Amino acid sequence: MQRRNFLGAVGAGAGALAVGSTGARAESTNSDRIGRLVFDSTASLLGADGTPAAADAEFVAVRAESTAVNVNEDGNGGAEAAVDYPDDRPIPLVGVDGGVVGFGAPTVQNGTDFTFGNEEVVLNALDRVAGSGTVVFDETHGQFYDAEKHTAFIQYAESNGYAVEATGADGDFAGALSTADAAIVTSPSEGFSAPERDALATFVANGGGLLVFHQSDFGDFDATGNLNEVAAALDLGFRFNDDQVIDETNNAGVGFVPTTDRFDADYAGLFANRPGLGFEVDPSRTYTAEVVRVTDGDTVDVRIPRDGVPDYFDTVRLLGIDTPETVAGPELPAEWEGIDSLEYLLSTGAAAEAWAVDQLAGATVELSFDPEEGVRGNFGRLLCYLRYDADGDGARDTLYNRRAIAEGYARVYDSGLTRHDAFVEIERVARKRGLGVWAESDVDAAPPTQPSRVRDVLFPKAVPVDPGEGGEVIARAASSASRPNAPLAAVDEDAGVALVGAQTVDEDYDEADTPIDDPSAYDYFQFTAGVIGALTERAGEVLIDGGHGQFAAEESVCAEDAAFFQRYLEGLDVGFTQYNTLSMGELARGRAVIVSAPTEAYDGDELAALRRYARGGGAVVVLADRTADRARVNDLLASLDAEIRVGSGVVDDPRSNAGRPDLPVTSDTGIDPPEFEGGEDGGEGEGESGRENEGESEGERKGRRARGGHGAPGGDEREHGNATGRGAAGSDD
Repeated sequence: MQRRNFLGAVGAGAGALAVGSTGARAESTNSDRIGRLVFDSTASLLGADGTPAAADAEFVAVRAESTAVNVNEDGNGGAEAAVDYPDDRPIPLVGVDGGVVGFGAPTVQNGTDFTFGNEEVVLNALDRVAGSGTVVFDETHGQFYDAEKHTAFIQYAESNGYAVEATGADGDFAGALSTADAAIVTSPSEGFSAPERDALATFVANGGGLLVFHQSDFGDFDATGNLNEVAAALDLGFRFNDDQVIDETNNAGVGFVPTTDRFDADYAGLFANRPGLGFEVDPSRTYTAEVVRVTDGDTVDVRIPRDGVPDYFDTVRLLGIDTPETVAGPELPAEWEGIDSLEYLLSTGAAAEAWAVDQLAGATVELSFDPEEGVRGNFGRLLCYLRYDADGDGARDTLYNRRAIAEGYARVYDSGLTRHDAFVEIERVARKRGLGVWAESDVDAAPPTQPSRVRDVLFPKAVPVDPGEGGEVIARAASSASRPNAPLAAVDEDAGVALVGAQTVDEDYDEADTPIDDPSAYDYFQFTAGVIGALTERAGEVLIDGGHGQFAAEESVCAEDAAFFQRYLEGLDVGFTQYNTLSMGELARGRAVIVSAPTEAYDGDELAALRRYARGGGAVVVLADRTADRARVNDLLASLDAEIRVGSGVVDDPRSNAGRPDLPVTSDTGIDPPEFEGGEDGGEGEGESGRENEGESEGERKGRRARGGHGAPGGDEREHGNATGRGAAGSDD
């Protein structure tokens, strides 16, 4: 089995509650029960005949919330097709039949957010089917989720009186059952032989307990057929579905990590509250931990020792950096300036992983947090800086995050991280020296990625623009729009400011899973660059503001959301860099700065720098769509002495659109294609263009690359809490 990037998660959605609390576990109004369970990448259960379970099926112990649906994520047909649940039928996630408990997801793997109480339920399940004794953990059927991936739960079970014995990949599972009281089986990529199935059936019939953990069909990594052969051999009252359960309302950050407290009263003992592994992280503290596993160059599993209770195990997504992936699915070459080869990136990802293993495997490290980031990302992983002893002198004083950038193993992951701008400058040095992944980076060789035209321009989720007394309209909606011929963009040349009533650099409309009908047909990148060209004759990079709440905000974009716009600019020999602090030192590098709708205020010095920059010939391009805080955007425009404003209402178009009315398209623009002279580093054409992806974000954000893959194997991004960052060779500060 390949690894899915399973989430833990921190926030639970509210919904109709069957029993228990109105929210996450800490809010429970019934101290005798856990609050909610979290199911990371879960399948559903079916009746024994392979059809949707009845609403009152006796085997069902946990149901998804009524807001959940199930989907055929892997797209398989025939015998491997998902069985659809009707809209009015509750979706089972946990089933019980005698001494067997089946879970739709691997609910207690390392990295689970145990504040939800998953481990308590699974331990209660062991108590139900065994009570005590020896538990055999099967590793003989190619399981990815083996005992090593469950060290936290195993330690927890052993502290509660169980002896857990892993079979090893070459062990004898059937033989091990002879001395066991219970067994654990996770998704087996290799099927059980007929003698093994018979041995397991005999074991259960004689009073042995069995816990079975399935997983969703994302990426076709499930083993539904193999598990159902076991279920049939045991004549269970349920089967496993080849599907994925999605809940966009009740979840732990993303829809494929549903949460629920719909617990069946007949199995109340499973949900009894007991001391668990929940660990409330204090972001003001530094934690000493041991690295127990290196996943790749930017993700590690750690053990945090605790007195009097089991040690805490979790997964850490290292802040401010992104190393290339080691599998093709999650990697996006456009994020890596000057690099087009996916094969090359995968090879450098493997090199980064090997370097991380050499540096960190088994090491004692110090973990700390960033005040501008969440503790966890959307994928449940801790978001941390990591310091370690790099030279063997006993002092853990090397910041791994910045060293990975300085050595060329990582790029900067653009977010609101406090170290972001310092990390950017470190990356510039690594790029200029051609270190690591940057050895094959050649921005100058990038061909144009879009035709040189401004014809049909997409304005996604558009709002009207008020040009005021001093503004000039440069784009209008079509006559078929809900606001016919409404202004969609305007410039105030005296102020050096433009306003576009849409997020026209957002890569959401240029990805493989884009909601628009044909990304190549619409010239929104060309239009945005053309607006810059119309406002300024300066050379230099195009900058983008990322330090005012843009990262992880639904109404905004930062550089992490604009990889394809970055690649478009490369074709014009122009760099693209995010800065979080807008002082003249940073602004001097750019011909223009893009300011996507801010969610946080600018201080007086930043506003003064922006005004001085615009009056000195630079261009400030403000982007705001219908989700923006219009008052905040208009206050910013007023502070820049611009007369243009975001108007009221929205602009839809039922006829001229890119697939939906809220994606209006117009050809009524007064902008020519850009004719930039190449420029980076303040317009001198020398130096490196800036910019560059668990944790994991792992805060979590709109979910971009990971979004498309529902936690793709090795998948990353959109993981940082509400920011992330880039640092300079020679200093760990």
